[in-house]
Amino acid sequence: MLKNKIILGTSLISLFGGYFIYDYTARFHSNYAIMAVIAVMAIALSIFSFSNEGKRFWNFFGDVKKEFKKIYFPKLPEVIEGLAVVFVFCAVAMSVIWFLDGVFLNLYNSLMN
Repeated sequence: MLKNKIILGTSLISLFGGYFIYDYTARFHSNYAIMAVIAVMAIALSIFSFSNEGKRFWNFFGDVKKEFKKIYFPKLPEVIEGLAVVFVFCAVAMSVIWFLDGVFLNLYNSLMN
């Protein structure tokens, strides 16, 4: 437990140190500032990866990669078929609503007259 806290603290200290390095070097050369930020982020991530939280963090991305491989992308004929079904359903629903609107409009007009 203490080891994880030390590792997390070290990675946070390196991130804050990176911010101060960036702030200092950005005044002179922006290229050095960008390189410093990239280097410090790499150091902080490598330190963070040794903690239990860091291992869980990387395992999460491994699981995300596995889940992305399970995604099924339909082929063009399946997309066209699904699109046709949606258009037909929308046309039928629109016709039913139009018919009911006419019926209720006539009923309303006959009751008001």
